[in-house]
Amino acid sequence: MQPSQQRIQALLARTKAKEQERESARHIMDDEINKVDQLPWMRATNWMKMFIGRDMEALVKGCEKPTNDVFLSQIWKATMNLVEGRCMKGIIDCHERGWQWKALLQWLQSADSKSASATPFSRYIDQGTVHRYASLWAGLIVLCVRSFEERDIYDVPLSEKQMKLLNEVKTKWRERIEDDGLGWMENDVLWTDEIMEDLVLEFSRSVIMYEDWESVGVIPFYCGVLGYKVQTGTWSSAMEYTPILSAIQFCMRVIVFESSLPTDERHEFNNESESTPLQLFLPIRDRWLVGANATPFNYVHSLLNYGLVVSKSSLGTDHISFSHDNQVLYYDGVPLYLTKWIECLHKEIEELERLTRQLLHTFELPTVDFYSITDHHSMTDKDRYFGTELPGGPQAARERMIAQLETKAEMEMWLDRDGQEEFHKETVLRYERLVNEWLRVASVVIIKTCGLAGRGFEMLSIRYRNHVSSLRNILIYDGQMMIVTVYHKSMGIMDETKVLSD
Repeated sequence: MQPSQQRIQALLARTKAKEQERESARHIMDDEINKVDQLPWMRATNWMKMFIGRDMEALVKGCEKPTNDVFLSQIWKATMNLVEGRCMKGIIDCHERGWQWKALLQWLQSADSKSASATPFSRYIDQGTVHRYASLWAGLIVLCVRSFEERDIYDVPLSEKQMKLLNEVKTKWRERIEDDGLGWMENDVLWTDEIMEDLVLEFSRSVIMYEDWESVGVIPFYCGVLGYKVQTGTWSSAMEYTPILSAIQFCMRVIVFESSLPTDERHEFNNESESTPLQLFLPIRDRWLVGANATPFNYVHSLLNYGLVVSKSSLGTDHISFSHDNQVLYYDGVPLYLTKWIECLHKEIEELERLTRQLLHTFELPTVDFYSITDHHSMTDKDRYFGTELPGGPQAARERMIAQLETKAEMEMWLDRDGQEEFHKETVLRYERLVNEWLRVASVVIIKTCGLAGRGFEMLSIRYRNHVSSLRNILIYDGQMMIVTVYHKSMGIMDETKVLSD
């Protein structure tokens, strides 16, 4: 090899080593903060300064669900059971006890120290949402336990009281293992009982009911960890981050509520009790679950409100782009060929038409003049919909179907062998299965062809006729069929409705 080539190879080797060194330090926060980095959102979070010199990748992984550690797995499971089970049962219990107990939930919902919310803390929250919220809180507890065991890696700012509580959790776990006669490292049996949940609840109280003018505190620290995205090596924007803060705020509220008024002890309250539930809960709530106090809740609540304001004034992320010839749609860089998409839609519509012909027992679909159909949202009677306004109503439709069966000589297969008044069970069941198949295909076609689509679960819960508690979602207006859905996530969390129409 020529000397010049040797120098080039050595230079390339040094460059590669430098790149590897930079890559290994990619997730370690340096102390260099430029003006361009001082955006209002980053100044509000103070993450750049909070984590100087910290390995963010290690911290983020420290929040993940454990897989090989039995002790940490039990901590995770106990936390999930606490939030998803005990705490949510406590909220539901208050709703079921009556309006007096709902007053507690009105105060729980409010972050104002002087007034309650007009609506109570909701019980109608999707189970998947509660599970996701509980997972975030479980990540906090597991990170603290890992920091207790490996301080040099995680170094969460735990107080002396919190360290003692974690030591108690570990001690009781070891005692239980010894009582069972099982080796500490050999035990692979998951153990969860109320003792572990009580310990997790007590530790959770300690990180929520915490005021320290010298330390960052566990919850602000953990919220910062959740703001880092390992995949991209960047911090979350306000729009990405506010759902995380909502989840943490939710967990703080339900945990404090359950610890202040345990569900299993509420039956002890009566008119002769020295203190009412409200008298017991309000002092705790006014200290730890309101704004304008030097508490972790105020940190989360204030940053959440600021993040919502920033999100409204920020540009959304552009996920969709098109090729220069407009034949390919890219969603976050993933191509979707429009000709294939159109072909797929045509096949789905053809399948829906085939199923419709089977249901109607006809070879050709009838033409429907929607302009001739009378429908209006003021028609609020139970079971009423546009079909009841057609000439003859449902009875005429039944007669048409019977006549169609007779025309096709299929009436015999619908009637049982013994008489002429009862329908054959197997034939009815086959028809119902066909209806379910039609509904599945129709739900997909509606979402793809009717403009702006609602959320998945909301589109699967639409009604074609009025119910005793809610109006129909399918309306006909000016010759067009509309689907009006209610945004249930907003109802569940905020007790507010958002009407969407397609």
